[in-house]
Amino acid sequence: MLGMLALSRREYDQAIAYREKALALAPNDYIVLLGLGSVLYKAGEPERAVGILKMALRNNPRKAVAVLWAIGDAQIVAGHYEEAIQTSNEAASLQPDSMYPHIFLAAAYSAVGRPEEARSEAEILTQINPKFTISSWMKSQLLKNPEDTERYADLLAKAGLPKN
Repeated sequence: MLGMLALSRREYDQAIAYREKALALAPNDYIVLLGLGSVLYKAGEPERAVGILKMALRNNPRKAVAVLWAIGDAQIVAGHYEEAIQTSNEAASLQPDSMYPHIFLAAAYSAVGRPEEARSEAEILTQINPKFTISSWMKSQLLKNPEDTERYADLLAKAGLPKN
């Protein structure tokens, strides 16, 4: 919890330190791995985050959809768009009424030059959450690097999602 509090304050180094301490205490706990991975990609270490999040997924035999969401989001930040499409489609198949995989799919399809699919995901997303805006999503992301925020927002805009 301290790691999430530090992240909410944008204290990225402290958030990582708390999460790494938790990992030292419980190295195989998928929730601990999920927490560390989630902080890492927001703090500008998406490559490391993807590896840790995949470890969390392996440690959870039920393939928690929240872990798939985090992996898909981290893959977007890392620029691994084809992988994000695979991960997010798996998450969407497990929980089709969740907005998260559709956000990631809209961004990833935009990035790989598949505009029809990006727009389709944007339509699904706005049916699930008619109040969705790029600005509110990006504020909630808490990404440390402004260039990551800008790139992500641009991909969502290309999919046709509303900015404000």
